[in-house]
Amino acid sequence: MGEEDIFIAKKIRCTAVRLLVWKEMHHFDYAFSLSDLEERLYTIDKSSLFRTIMLFKEKEMLHEIDDGSGSVKYCICDCTDETSHQHHVHISCTHCKKTYCIKTLSVPFVNLPKDFEVDEICYIVKGTCAKCKKKR
Repeated sequence: MGEEDIFIAKKIRCTAVRLLVWKEMHHFDYAFSLSDLEERLYTIDKSSLFRTIMLFKEKEMLHEIDDGSGSVKYCICDCTDETSHQHHVHISCTHCKKTYCIKTLSVPFVNLPKDFEVDEICYIVKGTCAKCKKKR
């Protein structure tokens, strides 16, 4: 499915800025922040980038990750359903500070009290990524 097709399927108008941002997001092999995008797309103002990210997130084209770094991260969402969209594992390297989606691993089941309603699940595994491990 091409970029324009994704926008059509999500009922989003395909503008030049949105298309440029979407294409740039695909160049990241890790979860990216707004500032990561700003560095790469310095000709686009911060508010336009932020609005575009929020639109993509609202349309479930991205998912948001709070990895504890103090900077919200995003990943392209290619999840097939709501459960996999919200319930997969992320790993965060304590050395390079990059966070990765592990879409093949599900968040383990946690038996919560009956009267507790879950809004979101954030499951982060922290450690050392393969690249940083090789450097040591």
